[in-house]
Amino acid sequence: MFGLELLDRERPTKVFFFLEADRGTMPVSTIRIDKPSIVKKLLVYYEANRRLKGLDTPSVFEKAFGIRAIRTLFVIAPDASRGTHGGERLKSCLKAGRDITAEGRGSRVFLFADQGLLSAEDPLTAPLVTGRGEETFLLA
Repeated sequence: MFGLELLDRERPTKVFFFLEADRGTMPVSTIRIDKPSIVKKLLVYYEANRRLKGLDTPSVFEKAFGIRAIRTLFVIAPDASRGTHGGERLKSCLKAGRDITAEGRGSRVFLFADQGLLSAEDPLTAPLVTGRGEETFLLA
């Protein structure tokens, strides 16, 4: 978990992130309940970040950390064993995130980055993709 304090705004803002370093060793989805998958991770992060509609109840993260919303950054590494780049897996993870959300919209709770792009640039200004497929940055 890491946080950034954005001071260049009218009102200083703190944003917090969980970091998932995805090396491609776990399947994006699986039908086996006893095996880990990206879909299961996405579900846990998504549900723990949700506040119940119509109720003034804090999310699990808000109860645990006192933080209203925490985003999760998935950094996708290239798969050297298959000769693929992280962009292909990133697309699969993005689809998985859409599949678990209402009406397949995806969620801005999730951020995805190709490790190659993230390490080639300043991480604070490197392009990321939200769970809704929108381009953004850590400082956006």
